[in-house]
Amino acid sequence: MSTFVFEYVSALDSQWSEVEILLDQAKLVKENNDSLYHALCRSASILMVAHLEGFTKDLSKNIIYDLNSNCNFYQLPMSIKRTACKKYLGFDKSAIPDYDNKIKDMIEDLSKFDGFDICHTAFLFEKNKNPKPDILMEICGRFGASDIFKNLNESIFESAFTSNKRLDRILKRTKKIISMSVNNFPYHCKVSKFKKFKLESKKYNGRTIWQTFLDDLNYNRHNIAHGNTFGNTAEHHELVEKMNKIRLIQYIIVYISCSEAVKGI
Repeated sequence: MSTFVFEYVSALDSQWSEVEILLDQAKLVKENNDSLYHALCRSASILMVAHLEGFTKDLSKNIIYDLNSNCNFYQLPMSIKRTACKKYLGFDKSAIPDYDNKIKDMIEDLSKFDGFDICHTAFLFEKNKNPKPDILMEICGRFGASDIFKNLNESIFESAFTSNKRLDRILKRTKKIISMSVNNFPYHCKVSKFKKFKLESKKYNGRTIWQTFLDDLNYNRHNIAHGNTFGNTAEHHELVEKMNKIRLIQYIIVYISCSEAVKGI
């Protein structure tokens, strides 16, 4: 039986269809309807960020569905247990005296019960947050990944920025491997063994090309959505490239988050 995450990953391409429709129409009218062309490009810029934000919510839900369907609380990785308990105590350690010991006690108590389902909302933010690098890092961190961008540093995924041809090749290959990795539970995901893509920590100064890309993506979306600019911030071919990079980072986040979610299971 396939996993919830596998079914979700299988549907990712179809979710991008509305953005692809906008971009296809923009390409058709570029030469004869300048106003419509720019309106379509601006709309696509906003929708792409919305898709990335929605992705973080849906992925978290489906990982938790898989964990609840296959594991008791005591079997879960410690990072998952801690995040699940923080839903009840909150994420501000300074708000509760002896916070860490209270988390520890709650974990011990819940581990005694069979059938306790953890809630996916603990792995999300209470208020909607734009998918900026620090937000993506925090969401993945709640599953146990300390810094997703450290894993991308000097990996093959950085070469996706060298050319569209390279980006397309990496995207297709990544999609295939991730789909195979999450088809069954426990997922066959281990960052330390992802040698084909050289996804491992190297010399890292806290900043990668992926963070710059995401910052620019959110900055352009913000300027359009809040009326800071009424001009077009990206041409059709640039938006197609951005969309494919977002799709690639989605698959990367799936792999890293799933790797942490089944650590030790």
